[in-house]
Amino acid sequence: MVKLRFPFWLLLATLLPLKALALTELQASVDKNPVSQGEYVALTVTADDDLQSQALDTSALLKDFIVGRTSVGRSTQIINFDTRKETRWQILLAPKQLGQITIPAFEINGVKSNPIQLQVVDSGSQPQQMKNLFLRTSVSSDEAYVGQLLTY
Repeated sequence: MVKLRFPFWLLLATLLPLKALALTELQASVDKNPVSQGEYVALTVTADDDLQSQALDTSALLKDFIVGRTSVGRSTQIINFDTRKETRWQILLAPKQLGQITIPAFEINGVKSNPIQLQVVDSGSQPQQMKNLFLRTSVSSDEAYVGQLLTY
């Protein structure tokens, strides 16, 4: 009778990569804090796995924010046979009221992100960071051909 032996190390080597295929981290961040009333803030939620676009439920944001355009991006990075996948959602939010607003923690497959405290201030209380700039320019000729030198 012949006994077949399956090496334990081979079984272990085939099961170890399965851990890397699961979602382990979910991060949330905003591009600016504090934000002026009437101004949009970009919320970025990043997961360390390749997930479907609908995996992130943003319905909790509707209470305190006007939810704008949501974009989803995915990336895969392979370095020395180590594969890392990432899904990134970017959501434009406009706060509905002044004061301290909490962006709630998001949860996907049992993994939670951190809640974010967002300070919303009156648009007149912030110093104006950018002023409009208008330039008036002209060129030396009204008509030009390809390769012609123009003075701007």
